[in-house]
Amino acid sequence: PSSNVLLESNTDAVFDMVYSGSTVGTVTIPDLAISPGSNVFTATGYVYPNASDSAAVAATRDMLSKFTGGTTVQVGVTNGRSSNMPPLDAAFGAVSLTQSLPPNTTPLIVNSTFTFPNIFTFKSKVGLTAQNPFASPVSITHVTSTLTYKNEQIGTVDQAVSGFTIPANSVATVSGLTLKVTLDLSSIELLLLEIIGQTVDVDITSSLTINFGGYSTIIDYNQSSVPTKLTL
Repeated sequence: PSSNVLLESNTDAVFDMVYSGSTVGTVTIPDLAISPGSNVFTATGYVYPNASDSAAVAATRDMLSKFTGGTTVQVGVTNGRSSNMPPLDAAFGAVSLTQSLPPNTTPLIVNSTFTFPNIFTFKSKVGLTAQNPFASPVSITHVTSTLTYKNEQIGTVDQAVSGFTIPANSVATVSGLTLKVTLDLSSIELLLLEIIGQTVDVDITSSLTINFGGYSTIIDYNQSSVPTKLTL
């Protein structure tokens, strides 16, 4: 934005982050200083909707799901106020902007593995290597997922996870997830025996319960062609 004034406020400017009509967090410009002419600001977004506001919780889930899945989302920046200079609140409160959030462009799931299923229990063990696209550590606490190969559903996962935290902008692996195989015995023989020991592309549809920055939410995430290895 362009300005005709000089302002060194030594205060943070805090705005509501609005998505799909609901407040889903805040946007903060630290130590705001305005010079005559054009100004460029660095802002930090914090996602934490009111947990008792079901519309805001749903909007947050949709926003983070789209961001993680590679879709650009538009957020509103409104209702500004200063952190310690009330006389500036009227000016900040008049600000109303729309900002595009650059989407995540890196696949969330790096690869996966699963063992040949026990033909008596129809269960298999699954491992996932996942990448965290967020600027803070993320803990995955529950995985609900469907694995499909060549349009054939292999099985489903619906399991709580303990101790699976991925550092900010980093990669980590979880093992020991249980896959409930949905193939019948003949399909197991025809489909899985031909790919033992190989790495093939599997499609994964999932809902992940995640916790970051003290906030817990669910993201819906689908990824095609995940490199997956079947082992005995």
